[in-house]
Amino acid sequence: MRIVIDMGHTPTSPGASGHIDELYCDREAGKRIIAELERRGHVVYNSTPPDWMAYPEEVNYRCNYTNQLSGIDLFVSLHLNAGGGHGTEVLYYAGDWTGASYAARISANVAKALKLPDRGAKPNDWVGVICNTNPTAVLIEFCFVDNWDDCEAWWACPWDDLVVAVCDGIEGKAWNGTEPKPQPQPQPQPAPKPSNIRYRVCTDENGRDWLPEMVGLHDTSGSSDDFAGIDGEPIRWIAVDGVEYQACTEESGWLPVVDKYDVSDLDYGCAGDGSPIIDFKVLDDAVNCKVHKTIDKVSIWR
Repeated sequence: MRIVIDMGHTPTSPGASGHIDELYCDREAGKRIIAELERRGHVVYNSTPPDWMAYPEEVNYRCNYTNQLSGIDLFVSLHLNAGGGHGTEVLYYAGDWTGASYAARISANVAKALKLPDRGAKPNDWVGVICNTNPTAVLIEFCFVDNWDDCEAWWACPWDDLVVAVCDGIEGKAWNGTEPKPQPQPQPQPAPKPSNIRYRVCTDENGRDWLPEMVGLHDTSGSSDDFAGIDGEPIRWIAVDGVEYQACTEESGWLPVVDKYDVSDLDYGCAGDGSPIIDFKVLDDAVNCKVHKTIDKVSIWR
C-alpha cells in the first residue's frame, strides 16, 4: 500500500491539551506507526507540516502535500480528542464507504488496545484534512485528553500494542493482541570440568611422610575428608599439580612461585621450607582454594 501518515497539529497550532498533550502524543505515535508500516513493506509518506506553520496554513499544507502524490491508497491523520467524551473514534468523509470500512476497523482495533469504549466510525463533512484530500481519508481520535480514565488508558497501553493495532487496521486485519516478542533462548552451559587438581601436603618439617593424594575434594586414601591435612598440625610442605602456586612460611615469608608437582624434590617440586605455612595461594582464577585459618587443612578444586 501507499499510505500518507499525518501527525496532527504543530507547535504553532498545538491542538488539545488536558491531562496529556495532543501534539506530543500525535508525534510519538506517528513516528512509530510510520516505522512499523515501512517495516511491513508499505510505501509511507509523512504529510506533517513544518513546526512554524499555524492554522489554517498547516491544514492546507497537509492537503496539498497529499494531493500532489499519485496512487495513494489511504490518508491517516492522527489526533487526540477533547470535549468531555470517553473512548476511541475514527472520522471518515461522509459518503465514502471505503473510508467508513477503514474507520470502523481501525477504531475497533485501537479501542481494544487501549481498553476503551469503541465509539466507532464517524462520518464527517467539515474537517479539512478529511474533506480536502483526494484519496480515502480517515482521522483517528485515539482518546480524550480531558478525560482522566482515557489518559490513564493511554499511559498504560504499550506502544507496541497501539502501533500494531493501527497498522493491522490499515491492512484490513482485526487486532487480537500483540504477539510476544521471542525471548532469547538460554545457551546450554558447558559441562563442568572434572575436578582434576591433584595435591598433597606434609606436616613433617623434614618433608617425609606426605599425606595421601587428594584429587579435588576426593581423598584417594578412602577417607571421606574433602581436605588435605591433619586437624591441629600445621602444613609445612604442599605440592599442587598443573597450576602455579605460592606459599608464605613462618620462617621465610613468601617463597618463590612453584609450578611443579614432585614431593621428592623439596627445592623445586613443592612449596615450603619446613616451617609452618602461614598463607597459601593458587595463581589461577579458575581454581578454587580454601585454606583453614590455622593453615592445617587445605582444599583445592576446579
